[in-house]
Amino acid sequence: MPRQDPGEQERAAAILAFALGHEQLPASYAFAARPALTRPESELPPEQLVAACEAAAAATIEELERTALV
Repeated sequence: MPRQDPGEQERAAAILAFALGHEQLPASYAFAARPALTRPESELPPEQLVAACEAAAAATIEELERTALV
């Protein structure tokens, strides 16, 4: 599988982190997000991963939806 660019990995990490941490989302989202997050975790530098997770924590569903469509 070809490597994604870092921007794509950051967006993926933010969306997956949001799915892991948002209390209004079903538990099945976190169940699916946890294994999917291993790729961005392995490919992003730690500071970029932390920034993506912090962005997800501060984001709304609508903001992440726009991010996903980029």
